[in-house]
Amino acid sequence: MFKNNLKIAIRNLFRQKVYTLINVLGLAVGIASCLLIVLFIQNEFSYDKFFSDHDRIYRMVLERKYPNHSTLYAIIPQSFEGVAKQDFPEIEQSTRVFGQAEFPLSYKNERDEVKQFDEDFVLIADSSFLSLFNFTLVKGSPSSALSQANSVVITQEAARRYFGDADPIGKTLTAGRVDFKVTGVCEDVPANSHFKFSALFSAPSFPFIKNENFTSFSAYTYFKLKPGSDPNALEAKFPKMVDTYAAAQIERNLGKSWADYKKEGNGYRYFLQPLASIHLDPINLEAQMKVGGNRTSVYIMISVAILILVIACINFMNLATARSAERAKEVGLRKVMGSFKKQLVFQFLTESFVLSAIGVALAIVVIQGALPFFNNLTDKQLTFPFTIASISALIGLTAFVGLLAGIYPSFILSSFNPVVVMKGTFTGSQKGKWIRNGLVIFQFWISIVLMIGTLVIQQQMTFMSEKSLGF
Repeated sequence: MFKNNLKIAIRNLFRQKVYTLINVLGLAVGIASCLLIVLFIQNEFSYDKFFSDHDRIYRMVLERKYPNHSTLYAIIPQSFEGVAKQDFPEIEQSTRVFGQAEFPLSYKNERDEVKQFDEDFVLIADSSFLSLFNFTLVKGSPSSALSQANSVVITQEAARRYFGDADPIGKTLTAGRVDFKVTGVCEDVPANSHFKFSALFSAPSFPFIKNENFTSFSAYTYFKLKPGSDPNALEAKFPKMVDTYAAAQIERNLGKSWADYKKEGNGYRYFLQPLASIHLDPINLEAQMKVGGNRTSVYIMISVAILILVIACINFMNLATARSAERAKEVGLRKVMGSFKKQLVFQFLTESFVLSAIGVALAIVVIQGALPFFNNLTDKQLTFPFTIASISALIGLTAFVGLLAGIYPSFILSSFNPVVVMKGTFTGSQKGKWIRNGLVIFQFWISIVLMIGTLVIQQQMTFMSEKSLGF
């Protein structure tokens, strides 16, 4: 039965080449646009999820309250990491990193030639950093690479720039007037991570880190909680921790009591951010390592992807129902020969699935050609993965689009009265015309809304980039 329906479907599609071409191109462009947006959305939601136990890792951040306002910071005083690990049994592991932007590094080779680079971003990291965050070390040991003073771990990209193909382990990099021994090489930081660094300096190399500090903000602090621990319960303990450790230092520094300091409107609210939500967190934190995403924009993109797919399906439905008069005699003859409505529905759905499959296949070709331009536009490094999961998703998409686009035309075409059709007096119903006209209006309305939105955003971006700042 299916084999026969497939043969008839292919024969009909080849017979109507123009109709098939328009339908396939419309579906392909719509599906390709939808899938490109889906790749972008998937990337936005994938940040930091490649770390082991990412669902148990949190960053401790701060709302600093002032008398007239409050400011949110991604960095906190460096000493809270140690006391929190000591006082709270919920914490399994903890680590700190200290950021440094535009850090000059140099290397002198055997011929006394100096290579110098201004690194975009380097970190000073505790020795526990590489065990809490499982960055893969291609050279060196994660447990010891950052344990000694004057040691540094660099990324593969940085290793190539400084040392070419030579083994970097044991070589010396100079930062300012201090020499650091390369003890490890880690894989480059994935693009879908909130971390950003080309080198990790060992924390024991910097004496200031040992100083007690519960007031000035300097460290990105991360906790890995024990399985089953409640982060909200841990957060509830932070105010007492501030009273215990920060109050005395504030009183010494300012010469006033902690109670008076808080009465003036000052305060510190520490809370936890889940690692995987840092990139799309709607809270605007100061001193982020890199610019985060925008959750609202991602939801808008999801809506746009759905609308584009709906437009493609409506276009398919309109073209199919517009050919109803051409298919009427075929339906009438099949019913006279004994075909049931159910069989005709399956026949037209088969044609819809075949067109959908061709459209999806062509959409993949379009995506491969468009990805470099899309990556340039979005500043991403997206690829279309051909995995079992992605192929299964494509098969599901083919079935969904085929069913969504073909269900209405198949029931309309299979419902024709054979007596009226064979007499040659068939005309489309008024109700069908209203539905088609409504679909066309809806299709054009979505298209116009998307075009206006695109033009407004383009004009806003042009205004931001070209507006004179007056200085």
